[in-house]
Amino acid sequence: MSLVEVMVGLVIGMIGVLVVFQTMSVWGERTSTTMSGGDARTSGAIGMYYLQQDLAQGGLGFGHTAYAGRQFTPGCVFTGTSRLVAVDITDGASGAPDEVTVLYANSNNTNLNFSDVGLFSEDVSGASMSFSYQGHTLSAGDWVVLATLAGGGQCVLRQVSSALPAAGTSLNQITFNSAPGFSSGNLLYLGSNPQHARWRVNAASLERTNTTFVANEQQVADGVVDLQAQYGLADGTWQSADPAATDWGLVRAIRIAILVRSKQFEKENVTTVAPVWHTGTGVATDFVMADLADGTSWQRYRYEVIERTIPLRNIIWGAQE
Repeated sequence: MSLVEVMVGLVIGMIGVLVVFQTMSVWGERTSTTMSGGDARTSGAIGMYYLQQDLAQGGLGFGHTAYAGRQFTPGCVFTGTSRLVAVDITDGASGAPDEVTVLYANSNNTNLNFSDVGLFSEDVSGASMSFSYQGHTLSAGDWVVLATLAGGGQCVLRQVSSALPAAGTSLNQITFNSAPGFSSGNLLYLGSNPQHARWRVNAASLERTNTTFVANEQQVADGVVDLQAQYGLADGTWQSADPAATDWGLVRAIRIAILVRSKQFEKENVTTVAPVWHTGTGVATDFVMADLADGTSWQRYRYEVIERTIPLRNIIWGAQE
């Protein structure tokens, strides 16, 4: 074997090595793209699953009554800006991500059937913030919403401090953690562990926070960069803005769309147009896209859009004609 043959063999071997490494490089890029796309799809599916499960509970415990003057006004403000509605959407300005807050009753008592609870009952004031209450037996630690009989769109959230049977009557004697501010009114039972959960996009993740009772933030899904929501009303219309004060009782469904971004940064633009989501009427609407804080173009990533229409079954089942 001559030197020339050895050199020719080395050249052929080097060419083969270059081909193998180039193939491995392309394979690695394709694998990373595929895996990151799959991760984004999985993360979005998990986030939507938990969000959907939460929203489906919205309005649990919002009972109805035929007694005149003893029906809660949907939308009454019970603490800060929190309203007595199954789902409350805060519309993001100029296409920014929306925030969705869901409220529903919950209890550690697994034998409790909210549908059997007399949710609206009249409270009669007594001395030292003590009230007589007729209805489902309350326990210390339970949460209730109180509203004046006169209405006016205001109500208060209170926790039961003590609850004992009133001697010689069918009433219960209860006290609250702080004075309700009025002497008589309606009472809505929320149970011992109600949920007032705010869902929002924060730092490219879907986050859930039980805002009113325990401010614990939980990251549910990674890679979520946008969330858009709409109210579906009983008259067939869909809207992103809050319903009119008289229309809160018409809300029957929520339309949700989340946008998930893959973690793989591509060498070239792979998303040439903004992803779209569909409103409740089927109209395709662009997500408002923006480059990342480090100046990275949003077009260098792949995206997954996940959409759901979630009926508020507790409101539908309890709706009065």
